[in-house]
Amino acid sequence: MPKVITIRDEIYNRLAKVKRIRNESFSQTIEYLLNVAEKTEKAKGIYNLEGILIEGYINKRRLRRIEHGEDMY
Repeated sequence: MPKVITIRDEIYNRLAKVKRIRNESFSQTIEYLLNVAEKTEKAKGIYNLEGILIEGYINKRRLRRIEHGEDMY
């Protein structure tokens, strides 16, 4: 079902440029950009693991906080 959204002209122009480059519909272009954003956010999660290994063992307390979303970024 189509929805109407309002965006600034400069955002529309940028979106239209990506649409033309990819030769897709606006919906496909928006979906592509959302997928890229999701992958980027997931990749950032890898950096959460920094410092989790301490002298050869896993910092289980920090790992539990990460698993529960309490120690993000």
